Amino acid sequence: NWLKGCVVKTVDLNTCKLEDFKEFDGDFSCNITKNTYVSGYAGWFDVTFEGTKENPANKPFVALDTAPGCSSHWGQQMFCIQPSITASAGNRLVGRLNLTRTKENQRLLEIRITHFCAPSGNKSTVKEMLDEEGPKNQKDRFTKLKWKIQ
Repeated sequence: NWLKGCVVKTVDLNTCKLEDFKEFDGDFSCNITKNTYVSGYAGWFDVTFEGTKENPANKPFVALDTAPGCSSHWGQQMFCIQPSITASAGNRLVGRLNLTRTKENQRLLEIRITHFCAPSGNKSTVKEMLDEEGPKNQKDRFTKLKWKIQ
C-alpha cells in the first residue's frame, strides 16, 4: 500500500453538539512511498462505541468501520481530482478538508479540499503550509476542489 489513510477529524460522541457539525476543518498529511499519480481521495468513517465514563460499555467494544474492504451497508465517498497530481516517493500529500452543511438542507454537505504535494525534506507543519500567511512559493501549487454531497 503506497499511501495510508489518515484521520481528518476525531469527534467525542459523548460531548459533541449539533453545532459542532455545521462546519469544520480538518488538516491532513500523508507520506507517499512510491512514484505515482494521485487522482482522488476516498472518505469514510469509523466509530467505536465505548459508552460513557459513568456507564462504560463491555469490552470488546462494538465498532462500526466503513473503510474500504469492511462489510457494511455504508459506503465510501470518492472525491476525484482532475487533473491528477504527480507525486514522488518521499513527497508528502498535504491538505485541509472543510465540511459545511448547506443552509437549504442540513443533510446536504459541501466539501472543499485544499491540497498540494510537498517536496521531500519539507519540514513545515500542515498549518504553516496551508494558512494564508504560508510561504508564497507554495501558493501556485495549491489546488482547491469543491463537491456537493447529496
